[in-house]
Amino acid sequence: MSILNDINNIPSSRKELKSFGLTIGIVLIFIGGLNLWRHHMQGVYFLGAGALLMLLGFVAPTMLKPFQKSWMALALLMGWVMTRVILCLLFYVVVTPIALFAQGVRRRFFGKDKQALQSHWIAREGDPADKSRYEKQF
Repeated sequence: MSILNDINNIPSSRKELKSFGLTIGIVLIFIGGLNLWRHHMQGVYFLGAGALLMLLGFVAPTMLKPFQKSWMALALLMGWVMTRVILCLLFYVVVTPIALFAQGVRRRFFGKDKQALQSHWIAREGDPADKSRYEKQF
C-alpha cells in the first residue's frame, strides 16, 4: 500500500525534528495562553507541554523522533480518510443530483424512450482504409 510507504518515508532529519518541536510547541503555548486568558486552568498543561516541546526542539531534537513519526503517521492517515470522504460527498451531493436533473430534463424534452431518438451518425461511402480520406474527415 502506498500509505504504508508514505509512513515509512516520513522525513525526520535534525532540522525537521527541530522545526516540528518548535511549531507544535508554539501552537500548544498559544492554546494554553488562550485557555488561561479565559480562566480555564487546563491551560497550564498546554503551556507545560508546549514549553517542553520547544525546549527539546532546541536542545535535543532527536528525542522528538518517535513523537514526530506518530504525529505525521496520524496526519497521513487522516488525510487518506478525509480525501475519500470528501470525494464521496462531492459525488453524492454534487454529481448525482446533476445527473438526475439532466436525466429528468432529457426525459421531459425527448420522451421517456431514449432509444427512440434518431442518431446523428452519417454512414460514409467508400473504403475506410483509404488514406486519402484522412485529410477530409468531414
